[in-house]
Amino acid sequence: MKKLFLLILVVIVSGCAASGPVFSPLPASETRATVYIYRPKTVVNCCVSPELFVNEKK
Repeated sequence: MKKLFLLILVVIVSGCAASGPVFSPLPASETRATVYIYRPKTVVNCCVSPELFVNEKK
């Protein structure tokens, strides 16, 4: 049972530590909008989905 708990803990922690590619902005366009969605790098609440607001509406 203890080994299972440790395995689950390691999987959760390693998932939160995953990182993606380094940010690079797209070139500006006059006909299209660009929306960047990012999450701050933090260990606290790493597995919680952030809320998305558009024009102050959830």
